[in-house]
Amino acid sequence: MKNIPNTIPPVTFIDTSNCQYFEENTNGGCINKNEAQLITSIIRYLIKQKIKTVDIGIITPYRKQKLYLQQLLNKENLQVETDTIYRFQGREKDVIIITFCKSSNHSLSKFQSQFISEENQLNVSITRSKKKLIIIGDSSQLTQSENLKKLVREITPFNTIYLEDMI
Repeated sequence: MKNIPNTIPPVTFIDTSNCQYFEENTNGGCINKNEAQLITSIIRYLIKQKIKTVDIGIITPYRKQKLYLQQLLNKENLQVETDTIYRFQGREKDVIIITFCKSSNHSLSKFQSQFISEENQLNVSITRSKKKLIIIGDSSQLTQSENLKKLVREITPFNTIYLEDMI
């Protein structure tokens, strides 16, 4: 991690709103292929910065997103631990990437809002990184949930990357 410039803040939010990074709902699960592609790009960048793949972890609330990410990473021979929030509990990595997966044209259901922002889950997610936390999500979706709204507000605009400005 020492090879990443000190100017990079310890927490970064990558906002995918207005980018059409829509998820696919599959039998009660969620897959966001665009977020998964973005994560592989971030991992390749981290590797170029001399970060070892064993020091990187990916967390998602959705098992189907986890499985899709693992498949994608295996195709690129990137051995990065990827798991759901519950299964990542008790482990830490230097760099943690959280993919919330939800990003669509419609509102979150009450269940979805509560599920992705459940206080204990959120606490586990954001406390697994030792040095760098990267959160990926659609701010317009995430802020429909009170706990995630608080989290997004805590991350200053200087620590937010608006993906639409980069595409």
